Amino acid sequence: MRRITVIAAVLVVVLASAPTTEGQTTSSTPGNGGFEVGPVKSYRVDSSGKPIGGSVSSQPAPAPAPTPAPAPAVAVAVAQDRIAEEYPELLKKAEQGDVKAQSELGLYCMIGKGMPKNIPEAYKWLRKAADQGDPNAQCNLGAYYAGEDGAPKDDVEGAKWVRKAAEQGYPAGQEDLGERYMNGRGVPKDSVQAYMWLSLAAEKYPTPLAKVTRDRLAKTMTPQQIAEAQKLSRDWKTRKPIAGSGSAQPAPMPAPAPPDTSSSPGENSSSPKRKGPPVSEEFTEADQHFTYGGEPIHPGLLCEFLTSLADKGYPLTVAVDVAAAFHTNEYSTGAQKDPNGAVVIKNYHENSKDAYQWFGRLKDGSHVLHVWRDDGGRMFPSSLLFVTFSTGKGWKDDGTCYDRLLMTAIRRSVPFDFRSKVTVSDTEVVVSREGADTVIYKALETGQDAAAGPEMQARLAEVEKSFKYKGKPIHPGILEEFEGYMSDKGFPLSVSMDLAAAAGSNEYFDGDIKQRKPGIYVVEHGEGKGYFGYEWCGSMADGTQVVSTFSNGGGSGVFKTLYFLHCSVEKGFEENGTPYGRLLITATRWFPLGDRSDAKIQVSADKVVISQGADGN
Repeated sequence: MRRITVIAAVLVVVLASAPTTEGQTTSSTPGNGGFEVGPVKSYRVDSSGKPIGGSVSSQPAPAPAPTPAPAPAVAVAVAQDRIAEEYPELLKKAEQGDVKAQSELGLYCMIGKGMPKNIPEAYKWLRKAADQGDPNAQCNLGAYYAGEDGAPKDDVEGAKWVRKAAEQGYPAGQEDLGERYMNGRGVPKDSVQAYMWLSLAAEKYPTPLAKVTRDRLAKTMTPQQIAEAQKLSRDWKTRKPIAGSGSAQPAPMPAPAPPDTSSSPGENSSSPKRKGPPVSEEFTEADQHFTYGGEPIHPGLLCEFLTSLADKGYPLTVAVDVAAAFHTNEYSTGAQKDPNGAVVIKNYHENSKDAYQWFGRLKDGSHVLHVWRDDGGRMFPSSLLFVTFSTGKGWKDDGTCYDRLLMTAIRRSVPFDFRSKVTVSDTEVVVSREGADTVIYKALETGQDAAAGPEMQARLAEVEKSFKYKGKPIHPGILEEFEGYMSDKGFPLSVSMDLAAAAGSNEYFDGDIKQRKPGIYVVEHGEGKGYFGYEWCGSMADGTQVVSTFSNGGGSGVFKTLYFLHCSVEKGFEENGTPYGRLLITATRWFPLGDRSDAKIQVSADKVVISQGADGN
């Protein structure tokens, strides 16, 4: 049977599931209405819900295994010493009662992050955090009771903790609970309840997995069952969850906002549900206070703009979506201000930190910051950055529009000495240091623009015609910047890249590109660390480039995504305000194809057709 998806105004998802080889697709397994509901898996998640490590098999088991006997005192002491050695700051915070630290430390002990697995310590810290209502720890307790590595096997107890997270509105818990109902693991098998929880997870935290699993489950249900599940989902959303309790109270349904398609600051449009205020408040808050949702802008977002000294400071990543990145796994919460006023977030598992200090805003809208990334070495990037905020549009996989709050690196970054003093007024930035010349950066004048010379226009035409730059394939690593964590899959967080600045840079070295087949280009990440590649599918009449990417993290999965990219010549500025041309490639739309998809992509002037079936046609 032939199945066809046409991408024009609206996208309809057609996905397959059975694994094949890389670069090819799958077909669904025959069974219950064309979809076979097999054993589900539980995933251990990090502090924001990101799946970590391998999955825990959820095949039904007989009676629960007995609780393991306590480890010998000497072994426990050694294990605790190892924790103190690997994560001294995290352990200190956990012992002081920091719930987030307890949850993270419990996870590290359970999966053996940086040390041997320590199941008793994992339970100790996860239970402490879960009892205080931390939904991440509650989810991981659910995984703990899957019975691996000597932990007790108790699906009922595991489901109890997962439900607590789900009732708080935690998407990872909702997805896990839905899959448990789908397979009858620790709860009665119930397609209606499964559909309800998977729908809630897919809506609030739009991972393809929750949506695809729900839609496949729907093929085994009657219309009446689906209608009942949808009603339960609507009813659940009118109730106000009580954090950590697993119960809810009735609350009035908020009035819907009027539809709007404007992209101007201060106006709202039909955007996907996300954790944060409407776009009017988003822009005003960010532009006036350099915060979002009442929290400092995440330091990791600003570090995306940093480049090596060898690359001369020209930003390679040019724009990021602050709204889409808010409270994601890649840019999770936890940033704090140090005594000097700098915003710092520590990456415990990488022994590094990202940080910035905000100095103020010029009249041209440029925010002035010192940004640095410290990985524990003697040399690390430290730059003076100029960024601006604006609103824009993106499109989800189903073709609906959503609002973006874009933060753009407007000038070339400047190496910055920590001993320098910075003063910002409406019209200029003064950087001074004892024993060094004072440097003044003027605000950009209204109407100041970068001339798009004939060479840059020729490069743009080359990209749109062949998806090459100066006769060479575009580096796969540039497109990989649009890929976020799998658990954050959906909205690109890095939105625009500068092809002109990236070409020939150290970060995107041409020698790393490998051609596996004609038109298929790959970069490998090292032994056991996977690879990323793409195939250019063609160009549409409006210049939109359609590219099919595939990503492997070192396991058996090869996850494919269709990206719609727009190329343009835009302005950038040297540190002294002199304009220069940028050749930007911007992710405007995405469409997940699935694991090892064999989808056939056909690009014409006004549409893209995705076709796949059992015969691959």
